[in-house]
Amino acid sequence: MTLTLTFLDLVEMDCKLIWDGRAHRARSIGKAERFAAFADYDTRLITDYKPSHIHKFFDHLAEQGLSNNTINHYGAMIIKVFGHAVAEEHISHVPKFKYRKVKGNQRPLYFTQSQIALMSEYFRKSADFKSLEHYLTIGIQTGMRIGEIRKINNCTLIQDETGGWSVFLSDTKNGDSRTVPLTDEALSSIRSLGTDISKDWNSKLFYRGWKQMRRAILGNDERYVFHTTRHTCATTLANSGAYNSELIGAYLGHRDLNTTRKYIKSEPQTMRSMAELMRGSQPKKNTTPQAKQGDLFGL
Repeated sequence: MTLTLTFLDLVEMDCKLIWDGRAHRARSIGKAERFAAFADYDTRLITDYKPSHIHKFFDHLAEQGLSNNTINHYGAMIIKVFGHAVAEEHISHVPKFKYRKVKGNQRPLYFTQSQIALMSEYFRKSADFKSLEHYLTIGIQTGMRIGEIRKINNCTLIQDETGGWSVFLSDTKNGDSRTVPLTDEALSSIRSLGTDISKDWNSKLFYRGWKQMRRAILGNDERYVFHTTRHTCATTLANSGAYNSELIGAYLGHRDLNTTRKYIKSEPQTMRSMAELMRGSQPKKNTTPQAKQGDLFGL
């Protein structure tokens, strides 16, 4: 048996054999590289992996907002690589680990306006986690993933002919590039973070602050992860009644509209307005002043 190979060594050496002819080879390699980059896994030998190492990585993915279904895709990749290692007699067996349970018809959560206000206030008054208020604002108002926000720098900020600012994302989860328009509040938060977020990003500080806020404000409900801001953005746009699923999907960078629909959760008052329309009566007139760009999110 080979005793000097790391997980990434095996992937780089035999990727064409592991995913020969697979259209998703590049995506699978990306998942493998993410696994190898976690903790000290870039130096850990493939003979030294235990189920606990894989479960720890799964917990990390869940904390970053990935669904159990997506995490299980990582599990399938891990089995594929370790299975190849067994076939090549580098190791004797594949580490046994448990897949995440996937519940059918489980609707994603979103943050209410009162929760957003409490979360913002918590971060604003915090001695160590003030920057998280800006991440919260960017996430809710743009729907960007935390991995996309982390990559923002001077080169990714662009200004169009209207004078408005956007973020150009050259590398997203689905492999496509997209341009995300910024509200005034989101742009202000980016500038408050120093513009070059990619340089100043502190993963440990961010997730420690998020966990402490969740314990203090959200009843320590672990379903509330930063990715919930993305669901909140989609739900806010949907409940405005001004945008259909196709436009919201384009805003969030979804390829599949079914993904967009899973993100959207209608608020009770929106459903009530729809019921009143079906009865032939007009919904109550909204007395809220016409929103400007960014005001839709109530921040």
